[in-house]
Parts: sequence; structure tokens; C-alpha cells
Amino acid sequence: FYIVHQDEDDLLSFEGFHELHSSHWKIEQYHRVIKQVCHIEKFQVRRSKLILNHIFFSLDGLRRDTKKPV
Repeated sequence: FYIVHQDEDDLLSFEGFHELHSSHWKIEQYHRVIKQVCHIEKFQVRRSKLILNHIFFSLDGLRRDTKKPV
């Protein structure tokens, strides 16, 4: 989100801004992986426990794939 107005006393330092931006970018990358690599949007389950299981095993599979030596 963007800040439209902020008091002078509450302005972020450059380091604070950089840390906030880095956190934001990590979240964006996580969502990209969920959608593009794990194909979460294509799963066919409807119950919440099954949805959570599917997400968990998709991410676990990705984690295992990224740990394989090249």
C-alpha cells in the first residue's frame, strides 16, 4: 500500500524504508511461487482441511526440489 501523507516526525529513514520494501518484495515473490510454480489455483478440493493439505504438500514439494543438488 502507499502512504499518501505522513507527519515529519514519523518519516521512515532510508534503512527503514529499505527493510520495509525488502519485506514487501519477499511477500510478492512468495505469492508468485504459490501461483506459478505450485499451480495452487488449479487444485480441485473444496474442504478447508484438504485445501490446507494441498498447499502444504505443494510448498513442501517445491522446498524439496530447490534443495536438490544441480
